[in-house]
Amino acid sequence: MRPEITWREFTEIKTIESKKVHLKDSIEEFDWVFDTRGLGAKEHFSDLRGVRGEVIWVESKEIDIKRPTRLLHPRYKIYIVPRGNGCEGIDLEYCKDCKISQTPNSKRYIIGASEIESEDMSPISVRSNLELLSALYTVHPQFGEARVVNTETNCRPAFKDNLPRIENEEGLTRINGLYRHGYLLAPAVVEKALNEGIYKL
Repeated sequence: MRPEITWREFTEIKTIESKKVHLKDSIEEFDWVFDTRGLGAKEHFSDLRGVRGEVIWVESKEIDIKRPTRLLHPRYKIYIVPRGNGCEGIDLEYCKDCKISQTPNSKRYIIGASEIESEDMSPISVRSNLELLSALYTVHPQFGEARVVNTETNCRPAFKDNLPRIENEEGLTRINGLYRHGYLLAPAVVEKALNEGIYKL
């Protein structure tokens, strides 16, 4: 028997409690609720803050990086994440903003990210553009001929110690504060949350 899972995106949530999700116009009940709303969970985590992060998508025919790469630089902490064909074939609302078709035989990379103590969600600044792209250029000179195809801005959820937090109670698991380490720490955080929560309680 497969468990029934309800998955919703872009749904306004007023609050979350054990086994209940309070939506704008209704309350829905579940066997177990996972609260991973990031900054949307500020009503529960009073010490949660946003850290602005900006990323740049670039496209290049000359460069073929196959694995996520981190630049060890005294000032800029950037990752270069290969995305191959970019958003091609991915049916996500997140990817519909990228309206520039990919150049044949090219590869796309996400470059990021800035780290600014602010909850400002406005478009990327000139300063961040210059800093990220100049750091990228030091990795490989051919990045100087890459094409910038998209930029994005968002805010990372973080606590004062910049470490993730897991809270479990019967019927509810809260995970938050992954800061800038989300894609590296997420598998371990999920395993820990499950082992201490739904698998144990």
